[in-house]
Amino acid sequence: MPEDAGSAWHVAGAVVYFAAGGLALLVLGWLWRGQTPLAWIIFACGLASLGALIAGGVTGMEVPEPGTLERLMGYPITVGMATAGLVVAQRMGPVRGKRTLSGRASRQR
Repeated sequence: MPEDAGSAWHVAGAVVYFAAGGLALLVLGWLWRGQTPLAWIIFACGLASLGALIAGGVTGMEVPEPGTLERLMGYPITVGMATAGLVVAQRMGPVRGKRTLSGRASRQR
């Protein structure tokens, strides 16, 4: 149990993180929807996080298990960002390969 859970700073930081993270995943998933099959996972993670944030706001976090609701806000952001990183890494593979090959060719001259 964090000691600062009741402070205004904790609440403000958590709301900003959950709102910005969820919104970023929604936008990224939407923009990548035709470019990668993983876009729907990224979009769904953003939607789940924002849905849990809205549920927390509507209920004032007065639910039987508020920790579970907080995890439903945060974990999808982690999974969505990791998935976005995977997409970027997959796209960089061919680019890095070309750079490596062009570097070898210039050294052999």
